[in-house]
Amino acid sequence: MMSTPESRSTEAEPTAGALTVLRDMLTWELAPPRWERLAELLDLAAAARESGDLDALRQVVADLELAGPVRITRLGATPAVPAPRPVRERINVLIHELGGPPREADEEDES
Repeated sequence: MMSTPESRSTEAEPTAGALTVLRDMLTWELAPPRWERLAELLDLAAAARESGDLDALRQVVADLELAGPVRITRLGATPAVPAPRPVRERINVLIHELGGPPREADEEDES
């Protein structure tokens, strides 16, 4: 079946949403257990992309957005940290696979 402008638009929507949240994730600071959960969601996003399951990709994007940082941190909470290197690398791979430009390394990545 040939792809139509409508089907291309439907396919582009979850990809654009995924690219937006993935780029945002590179700036997030979260507690380490939350990064572990996000790493699991990144695996699901990669599997959805590889299989072409747009509904699954939409759901994972929604889950990633919900797992993002909160505005209020409780006293005594585990300190928030940037994404661990393996998670950042996974995010950048997904951005590349989804057709986005790769993130340029910044000075802190070089250390």
